[in-house]
Amino acid sequence: MNAKIKIADGKVYDSAVFAIIYDSWKSKCVVFDQTLQKLEIINMWRDGDIKRKVFIMDDSTTADWVENDSIEGYSWLLENDNLNRIEKGELSSDIIKRCKEMQQAVSLPLEFEIKTAKDVKILMNVAYDFHDSFIEKVETADTTAKVTINNKGWGAIIHFKLENPQFSLLFKEGYGKYGEIFTASMFFGNGRIYWVNDLEIDSTQLASDLSWFSSTRVFVKIELI
Repeated sequence: MNAKIKIADGKVYDSAVFAIIYDSWKSKCVVFDQTLQKLEIINMWRDGDIKRKVFIMDDSTTADWVENDSIEGYSWLLENDNLNRIEKGELSSDIIKRCKEMQQAVSLPLEFEIKTAKDVKILMNVAYDFHDSFIEKVETADTTAKVTINNKGWGAIIHFKLENPQFSLLFKEGYGKYGEIFTASMFFGNGRIYWVNDLEIDSTQLASDLSWFSSTRVFVKIELI
């Protein structure tokens, strides 16, 4: 599991996520600090002027990731009172070394093309399924389009670049400002990529009022704010 961590002055860095302690808006997680040398337990949501501090992008885990009540994480980190050791700065050098080895593989680009279900999942993780987002700007030109989705409630602006787009009648600037976008998803079908207004919709159910747009290629740029 890997995340973008937002710090002061709008800066972000990438870290592996080693554990999550769930407590609604007070949830915390175990990540590296910005030096990538020391583990710390940080708030996932509000932290001073930062509304959302942790953006989990890649939520894939391995077999040694376990869930225990309101805590989940790597089993070797959750044992032996290691969470308290992190707060006291007493974590063993062997565990820190293991975490650093995992950190070396972390790479989370904010610009990518939607090609696979994993790409879709990364986008939906950042945008929280576009809940309460709205269409801020639409620019069309011949066979391409640029679309900006205001996702500020979750700390992000999503920019789409579309090739050979098709839009529904609902798709226009301002749509979503009154809660019309509750949840959204993407799926692949008929040689196109569809952005739809329900997590359960697939190509067999598609109708013009269910798909906001479809495109042969979708490029995404995520702006964390």
